[in-house]
Parts: sequence; structure tokens; C-alpha cells
Amino acid sequence: MVVALPASLQGPDGLERLEHLADTYGTPLQIYDEQMIRDNARHLLTTFRAQFPSFTQFYAVKALPNPAVLKVLYQEGCGFDCSSTAELHVCKTLGVPGDKIIYTSNFTSKKDLALAYDLGVIINLDDISLVDSLVEVRGRVPDLMCFRLNPGLGRTDSETKSNVLGGPDAKFGVPPFQIVDAYRKAQAAGATRFGIHMMTGSCVMNNEYWKETITGLYETAMQIKKELGITFEFMNIGGGLGIPYLPDQYSILVIRYYGLDASMAHLMRPGMYGAYHHITIPARELDQSPLITANIVGDLCENNDWFGKDRVIPDAKVGDLFVIYDTGAHSHSMCFQYNGKLRSPEILLAADGTPRLM
Repeated sequence: MVVALPASLQGPDGLERLEHLADTYGTPLQIYDEQMIRDNARHLLTTFRAQFPSFTQFYAVKALPNPAVLKVLYQEGCGFDCSSTAELHVCKTLGVPGDKIIYTSNFTSKKDLALAYDLGVIINLDDISLVDSLVEVRGRVPDLMCFRLNPGLGRTDSETKSNVLGGPDAKFGVPPFQIVDAYRKAQAAGATRFGIHMMTGSCVMNNEYWKETITGLYETAMQIKKELGITFEFMNIGGGLGIPYLPDQYSILVIRYYGLDASMAHLMRPGMYGAYHHITIPARELDQSPLITANIVGDLCENNDWFGKDRVIPDAKVGDLFVIYDTGAHSHSMCFQYNGKLRSPEILLAADGTPRLM
């Protein structure tokens, strides 16, 4: 039986090293594979730049705001999409220039708009009224302005649809009937350069859907150009390319099986909206233990505190390590302290497998 481990833990001693990390740092424990993060970033940029030479990947900081991971991504040529002033400060501390940061917030205060203006980042507004707020706090808008369009589309490929970010029920974005007026207002306030953004959805696996939404964004940009004479410098295709939530991905959460000692306070996505994360028990797979069907749950006093339902897994023993995969994005960044839970440690594995506590 093949036991899937992150790239930096593969090899004959991989399970032993995994167990050593769990014993050293305790569980639950977040493990990120630095080399695979670098490889994925390079592959993404190389692939897109072969067709679009000016393509830039703007990583959503809210997915995983750890400075060590952000530094790796910046070194690989990524810019950053920030949704709060705290995220702006983290990126500026790393030395990221303003033109490599897009500030995309929601219900943004005048104080936060003023800070974003002063930092020289690209401001991406999702409400036409925020043009007036910018003028009020800084006397004008930046030369380069961007608006977030909500075209009434959007999806996720998770089992439920409650986390759709770009659909008709979403609170994000300027509706189509206001979008031309939004750019007209920005022009009148002094903007001379423009971009346009649309959130397409989260973890979308359907390529036809990407074509549909990107075509819609392009057509909207052409409509605005026709009416206002605007030439757009960039189109920001927001959202996440889907990944197969199976083994051999780059970030895992290590759990010791005893009731479990992790919970939705550490990984909220399954309990919140039914997200699938692959789960294995490496030691039991190696000894080919018999398979059973089980629910894998956390230790909070809440009924929706679970990681997987009706999973076919090896019969585990008390003290076994459970491995939950693909927990890099929207895991540690969404942790909370209900029931007095503390955040789990985070480990960045170097290419040679050396762990670094972050």
C-alpha cells in the first residue's frame, strides 16, 4: 500500500521523521513543504507567462498569512491580495512594494482607506460610495483605481454552496448596473489608470466555468471602455484554481488519535461548509490494518466539529497519528479559541527536510 507523505518527508524514514515532528512539537501541528510551495509558484507563473508575459500571481494573504510563507512566495515572484490593514502591514514589513499589493476589503472604514492610500498600494473598491470616502480623507483618489465586480455568478465545488463569494447573494462587489457609474465617478475624482477585478469562486475545478466568467469580465471591461474611453491596465481574476484534495499535496495537519486532539478550532472548513480533506493513518496503512468506515471528529462541544464523515480508513489504535492534507489555505488563518483552544504550531520544512518552527 502506498503511504502518501509530503515531498520533504518522503523516503524510507518518512514515517519516522513525521512521528518525530509530532513528538517534538506536539499535536495538532501544521506542516508546510517549502520546496513544493516554491515549485507550485514557479509552475503557475511559468505556465501563464508562456501565454501572458505580464501575468502576475497575487496570493490571497488571508489564506495563510504566516510571514515565513509569504516571504517564500514573494521570492518566487508573487504579489499579494490583502483584505485588511493588518495584512497590509505584514506585506510592507517584508519589503513588498505597493504596486505588488492589491487591497481588496469589504465595508472599508475611512481610516483603513487612508492608510491604504498612504502606503501606495492598489486600492480595489467593492462599493461605489467608497470613492467619496477616499476623496473625503485624502482629497482625491489614487491615479490607479480598481473596482470589484459582482456579475451575479460564482461558485465553489465543495459539497455545499454557502461560501460562494461571487454569486448574486454575495455581499462583495459592485453590481453590473452600477459598474459603469463607479468608473465614471473614479474618473471625475482624478483617477487616470484603471484595473477591474471579479471574484469567480473558490476551488473551482470546472474549466468551462472559468472560460464563462473570464469572458464575462472581459465583455464588461469592453463595455466600460466603450462608454468612458477607459483602457484597462489589468484584469484581476479573483478566486482559487481547484486542486484535487487527495494525497501528495503540500500542507498537512498532524493529529494524534485520541478523541481527536484537534478540532474545528484548528481546521474549520469541513464543519463550516462540508469541505473535503483527505485523511490517512500512515502507520496503519503500512501494516495493512483492516479497513473500517468511520466519522473523524474533533474535541469541541459542538456537533459540527468534524473532519470527515463515513470515511473508509484503517482501524486505528490509541496514539496513532492521523494526517489531514491540504490544510495550508484557510486553516491556521481561520483558527479560533472556542473552548479555550490554542493555535497549533506551524512548521516549514526546508527542501532537505529540516523543520523550522514559525
